[in-house]
Amino acid sequence: MALEYSIIAFNMLERAFARAQQLIGNSGTMRQHAIAQARKILQDAGVVDPIEGDLPQTVSAEVTSRVDLRKETYGLLKHVRNPTTDEKEALEEEGIIFFPVGSKKSYDQVVNEDKEHSHFSKDEQIYASLIPELKKYVLPVAVEVGLKPSQLALPGSFGKSRKIQLEMIDEYSKKLQVRFPDIRAIMLPATAYAQADMAYKAKNGKLLFRKYFARALDNLSEGEAAHAGRDGIFFPFNIGGWNADLGEDHVGAVPAVVFVRNK
Repeated sequence: MALEYSIIAFNMLERAFARAQQLIGNSGTMRQHAIAQARKILQDAGVVDPIEGDLPQTVSAEVTSRVDLRKETYGLLKHVRNPTTDEKEALEEEGIIFFPVGSKKSYDQVVNEDKEHSHFSKDEQIYASLIPELKKYVLPVAVEVGLKPSQLALPGSFGKSRKIQLEMIDEYSKKLQVRFPDIRAIMLPATAYAQADMAYKAKNGKLLFRKYFARALDNLSEGEAAHAGRDGIFFPFNIGGWNADLGEDHVGAVPAVVFVRNK
């Protein structure tokens, strides 16, 4: 029981102070102090520091799969195709709308094309240029991806680790495949979520991501997963980061529908 409470205490402190840092631009001192205190709680309970990666896997209900779905998704993106007219029409009846996302366009490039800063802030341009994956990764194939604007995120997917969110998207994908064998529901990299958000606004004059974030495939640093979206309708689109193994209340799993080519 002490072990469970210690882990909960660490997670709550890590989440609360990282969120505070994101909202008020704190230097990180408060957050690091909180983490240090959480580590002490864990040490007093006889638990190895989880930040070092040595937390026993048996204490986490989220370790449920040995498949690296993130790596698998990156590989799948090389083999996608555009949906047929019939496929698009059938899915549009269920509220899934398709948006074009281009290849050879990193998140950094997408942000820098917004010369008027109507979609992204000036600070986002600087930030995107400093993160290797945001600056370098481009989709291998231009494709149309399907999202459901009326319910972007899977129910119950907020506050989960990226691993669990990937698994939830995978389960959703399997249900869709019963009807469409070539369909896949996947998590996208940040550049694709950004391009879809821009395409939706250009077409409808409305924001796709309005008050929360989609977990993304990108890693911003070691163990830190990207998330893409907005804190609210008056905020520009941006990328944030969070420990991939921890959940955050405003970060959900947003499945994108794609079709794969028959081999």
